[in-house]
Amino acid sequence: MLVIRKADYYFQFTVGIIMLLSIPVLFIYGFFTGLFFMGCWQLFSASFNTSSFMGAGLSKEIGSYWKWTGIVMASLFLCVPLAELFKADDVVLGGFAVVASIPVAIYYLSIYNKLLAHLALRKELGGLLKSNH
Repeated sequence: MLVIRKADYYFQFTVGIIMLLSIPVLFIYGFFTGLFFMGCWQLFSASFNTSSFMGAGLSKEIGSYWKWTGIVMASLFLCVPLAELFKADDVVLGGFAVVASIPVAIYYLSIYNKLLAHLALRKELGGLLKSNH
């Protein structure tokens, strides 16, 4: 399972690098497309790994991730109805959601890296305890 999680982490990391590299070529649209793809992938990844985060002692970190993800998602879904209600441009709240999703994505990658380090250490120590040496 550790190999699958490492592949998941490096895939997300690679998408982040491609997002940054696409800015000169595709301008900001490539970055936003990558951010949307990465955000969907991270929601999928976090939903399957939340119990592992909690078991590794990272309950506070994954709780913060879900809290900030909820705030970003709520602001993203509310931007159109609130813009119509206040006769304002929906770019302000939608812009907040997009800008706020960048640190949330980086934060998830950092806590995911901590989880991988914890699981690798646990695997190494488990093998050490089972050996006859």
